[in-house]
Amino acid sequence: MKLLLFVIFVFVAPKSLAQFGTEQLIGTDAALPVVVTVADIDGDGYPDVISGARSTNGVSWYKNLDGQGSFGSLQLIVDLSEIYGVSTADLDGDGDIDILVSDTYQDKVLWIENLDGAGTFGPPKIIDNNADNVNDAIGVDLDRDGDLDILAAIDQQNTAAWYENLDGLGSFSARNLISSNLLGCRSVFAADIDNDGDLDVVANSANTVTISWFENLDGQGNFGSQNIVAGQAAYVADVFCADIDGDGDMDIMGCTNGDDRVAWHENLDGQGTFGPQRVVTNEALQCTSVFCADLDNDGDVDVLYGSTESAIVENSEIAWSENLDGLGNFGPKQVIGNELKLTRAVCAADIDGDTDMDVFAASQNNNKLVWYENYMILGVMDNSLRNLRVSPNPSSDKIFIDSKNESIEEIVVYDIFGKRLFSEERDVKELDISHLQNGLYFLQITTHNGSLIKKILKN
Repeated sequence: MKLLLFVIFVFVAPKSLAQFGTEQLIGTDAALPVVVTVADIDGDGYPDVISGARSTNGVSWYKNLDGQGSFGSLQLIVDLSEIYGVSTADLDGDGDIDILVSDTYQDKVLWIENLDGAGTFGPPKIIDNNADNVNDAIGVDLDRDGDLDILAAIDQQNTAAWYENLDGLGSFSARNLISSNLLGCRSVFAADIDNDGDLDVVANSANTVTISWFENLDGQGNFGSQNIVAGQAAYVADVFCADIDGDGDMDIMGCTNGDDRVAWHENLDGQGTFGPQRVVTNEALQCTSVFCADLDNDGDVDVLYGSTESAIVENSEIAWSENLDGLGNFGPKQVIGNELKLTRAVCAADIDGDTDMDVFAASQNNNKLVWYENYMILGVMDNSLRNLRVSPNPSSDKIFIDSKNESIEEIVVYDIFGKRLFSEERDVKELDISHLQNGLYFLQITTHNGSLIKKILKN
């Protein structure tokens, strides 16, 4: 009977492999939530959920109790208001996850230390107390010294800036200016745009409706002049970088909530020369958040986004569009959930340990944090490979592939943004990952019977 169902799915199911379950509530205690992100806060191997909110319980986390997406009650990290940005990073190099906060009300960039690796947090530490309406702050290594610096978008100062982690322990420098010509800068992203081995910076400019990038000239955090990717038709709300077309370089995805559009720009030469806007959808109503991930486990990068009918009506959705061919040609909008009220943030992560990407949303006006399980539809070929094993996982140097009687034709390694890193061919039994930076990666394993995706962690 199971085999018959698999055959029916192969020939009858739509091309899309990602099928999402109904809304599952994480919590409603964070008032006016505008941020949702996922990381293992307590070091138990299960990813937890972190929220940022505009009112009470400003920065909080929810424990993943069983590794299957059953969440505990809200645990307060710090009770601040008007929090527009929350991200996670190991800022003090002790192997656990700390919290980085954009405090828009107090105009501060803050970080909060995870004291014991189990989710006991210390008091906020000020990085910048004059960041007027800071909207976004993320941890990235901009000077290639092995620790995480901070990149920030400061709205009212029209600024993208960074702060050096001076000692790897979370002592930060004064502000290093990247640009003060970004009117209404609210979103930043770090990626190697020109393929020279260091991280460049992509930023939005809401008031001049542009997306720009800045070259890291020397790998030390000295940035070049503004390179305008394109002027947009309306308010640029969010930017994200990923290899959309599978050519090995980083493209730019963005959303413009003035014209309800999600679109991307191709990195034409791998050096930061970008093509014109390529529309994914014009049905992302008043979109304020985009997130790129492989939602259907086919080895390419899809896009997840929010959609809100109007600020008055408030009826909102979380939706996605499939990358149909791995080249950046996207299918229609597919609604995942529609019981939200002003979708402010979306993201994707494997919350239940089944190797596919589940999705999350912050619904501001009914105080909901929710997730939707990704139910993968397996084809006959995928079913025949379900016993393939990869170990040890996590690993610091080599992983071994036990393929039983399957002969592996190729293994392709991708990072979390869908960028192809390297591959091995012909009866692969082991894979050297010692040269990779610590983090999450995906293996696309192909045999004569088909292919599947495995998730690995380099530590």
